[in-house]
Amino acid sequence: KDIDNFIDSGSDIYSGLVVGSIENADKNVIVTTQQKSSIDRLKLVVSDLIKPMNVDAEVLVNKYIKGAFASLKEIQDIGKFKQVYSIRYSQYGWEAEKDETTLLKYPGFYRDMKKYEKVITTVKDNRDYEETI
Repeated sequence: KDIDNFIDSGSDIYSGLVVGSIENADKNVIVTTQQKSSIDRLKLVVSDLIKPMNVDAEVLVNKYIKGAFASLKEIQDIGKFKQVYSIRYSQYGWEAEKDETTLLKYPGFYRDMKKYEKVITTVKDNRDYEETI
């Protein structure tokens, strides 16, 4: 099933927009990083929203660095998520900012974004575009 709408409901997990989005979505994707503050917020999302609302969610780990604070497996275990995807950290972030361009100019980041694009537009069981945990 193709995705007709994509809603970025923001980071205030107690807003009506977030609750309404989660409640009405066909697919929920939580975007996080491996930073401790992001992992703490992910735990709140799981305990205060995902579990009480009894909905499924997948996780996209942005700026992923293998061996950093939280592994993909540890993130998966937080909410018993069926799918956890990652977009690797780009060493070109500051360079892109200096060049006043986007990260899509850089091959590694572009490949990761294309991989994620495939994930959100295909069924969740399509393993061709999934990070192995």
